[in-house]
Amino acid sequence: MVGVVPVLLLRSSQSKWFMGGYLLLCAGALATNLEALAFGDLFNAVEHGAGIAASGIVFFIAARKRSRVLAKEAE
Repeated sequence: MVGVVPVLLLRSSQSKWFMGGYLLLCAGALATNLEALAFGDLFNAVEHGAGIAASGIVFFIAARKRSRVLAKEAE
């Protein structure tokens, strides 16, 4: 969770999608720990829904947008 600090400090318009994916991974990690304490099924769903599935989709979008920007710059 300490890795959130540099991600938030170094955010830019180009990295906002990557930052979103990373924050979703952090939410999943937090949910993993919370599911042992209370509401196991709920936090398990959050872990897999937000932490894994949604972050994968967001990282895919981020990579796609970044590759398009780099392709335009190469022209």
